[in-house]
Formats: sequence, C-alpha cells, structure tokens
Amino acid sequence: MYDTPIAEVARITYRLPAFDVSRLAPLPVIVSETEYLDMIYNPHHEVEYDPSAPFETYLKLELANPHSRAKKMERWKVYQARIQAVRKEITEDEVRHLDGRTVRQAKADAAFKWRETVREDQKKNKKARWMHSARMVKWQRKAKKKAAKEERLRKQLTGLTLADEPNQVLPTLLKERMKERCL
Repeated sequence: MYDTPIAEVARITYRLPAFDVSRLAPLPVIVSETEYLDMIYNPHHEVEYDPSAPFETYLKLELANPHSRAKKMERWKVYQARIQAVRKEITEDEVRHLDGRTVRQAKADAAFKWRETVREDQKKNKKARWMHSARMVKWQRKAKKKAAKEERLRKQLTGLTLADEPNQVLPTLLKERMKERCL
C-alpha cells in the first residue's frame, strides 16, 4: 500500500552516541558545518566524520536563530571591532608620517580618512547585497523580455499596412516616397 515496507519503517536507525563516560576522556571532535555537508553531498571525499557523534551537534548553527538579539549583538561587536582597528591603523599611519603637520592635524586627517573609509565600505556592502545573483538574473530576464517585447512591437508597426479606403488622406510627401519606391 505504501512505498516504504513496514519492516523498514519499524527499524531503529538512531543509535545513541558512543561517548566515553570518563571525565579524562577527550570530547569528540565536531566537524564544521561545511565539512559535514561536503560529507553528505560528496561521500566519495575523505572527511573525518564520527557516525557515533550525535547528529544535533552538526545542526547547532542551523538550529540557532541567526536573527536573535545575541547573534545580532555578536555581529555588531565584530563589526565595531573591525572598524575601530581600521581607525587605529589609519591614525598610527598618519601620525607616523606627519609631513610637516602637527600631531593634532594628523589625527584630524586620520579621522576624516577613517570616516570616508567606513562610508565607502558601507556603500560597497550595500551594493553587494543589492547586486545579489538571484536579483541580477531576474533583472537580466526582465531586460531580455522587455527588449523582445519592443522588438515585437517594432516589427508589428513596421509591417503595418493600411488598406486603401476612400476616407484616407496621404500627405503629398508620403505619396512621392511611395512612388519612388515603386519605381
């Protein structure tokens, strides 16, 4: 009645992890998420994978909400540390190379360069998010459809011919061109 045999459904496939209960025993090594996915999608590759390790450890990143307050704060702190490191580096470089300026002026120039660097970095990141590959494919598809539609309309208008009717009036210039074409 069903695709899967009942014996297969009733079979127990989950095995408890084989941990050593001793406190001195080393903890099992957990492979990274990418290595685990490589092992699943490319089983012919040699990846160190312990089948006795609990499956949940491989899903810990997927099970954690990436939009949680703690994750957002962690990302924000990393970003702040990165831009402050850039500020410190730019300031040290400017103070090292005074070129006739005072230290105060060099620090002011460094602050300006740092603000510009951060602004450019934000613009670049914003554009990178904006130029997402799926969105680019969608834009290319829309542009292609739009061009095809314009070409179709142009062909329809180019091939448009009106039947000669008594109520039609053709300008004299158009009549002359039509006569030239016929000759």
